[in-house]
Amino acid sequence: MSMPLKQGDAVVVSGGARGVTGETAIALAKASKAHFVLLGRSGNPFEEPVWAEGLVEEAQLKRAVLQNEFAKAKKPSPSELEAAYRRHAANRQINSTLDRIRKAGGTAEYRSVNVCDGDQVWQVLRDVR
Repeated sequence: MSMPLKQGDAVVVSGGARGVTGETAIALAKASKAHFVLLGRSGNPFEEPVWAEGLVEEAQLKRAVLQNEFAKAKKPSPSELEAAYRRHAANRQINSTLDRIRKAGGTAEYRSVNVCDGDQVWQVLRDVR
């Protein structure tokens, strides 16, 4: 069966850039070299801070987040620390997926979108066209 996608085509993917959705986009990028616009609820990706580089264990990253993001503020609640940690962990996964799509020969971008909001989705579709 031939691939119905080709280089230059744009593919809008809902479901984010992590897990099975990300892996599927990577596989499609290998086969098609298309452009992927990944839509998800996580915030838009950001460059990882230098202080987080190389930290692979959850406890290590949480400790670094605590020391660097809350250093001058009051001590965060456990839920505030967990939310900050999850933001960094999700960011890593999103950036990894985008890099892997590019290494597979495709191009990629991530948009933080609530897919239940028709106006947000419509704006992305207008941008992609």
